[in-house]
Amino acid sequence: YQAKLERKQAFLFRTVDIAMELAVLVATVSRADKLRKSGDQSAVVLADVHARNARRLVEQRFHELWANDDDARTALGRAVLAGEHLGLEDAGIVAPAVAPAAEAVAAK
Repeated sequence: YQAKLERKQAFLFRTVDIAMELAVLVATVSRADKLRKSGDQSAVVLADVHARNARRLVEQRFHELWANDDDARTALGRAVLAGEHLGLEDAGIVAPAVAPAAEAVAAK
């Protein structure tokens, strides 16, 4: 059950990313249209560039809904929690957020 929930969370996060990107795109185009009507043509150019980038990101996120490394990441996370891959810690390969705390503990 928990593994299915983890996959659903990743799926949900990707769909939220898509929805947020589309919302920002709509706001950007709406604002650019308002500025264009008042004589500012540069806003249209900026909105166009943003729209092109947004389209690529949305297409990528849709692709990632079905083609991703979620299962491999879940398996790796479980293995790390089970005490496997300790050699990476010995080699100094740790998460950046963990590194300062690990250094402080090692200094004691």
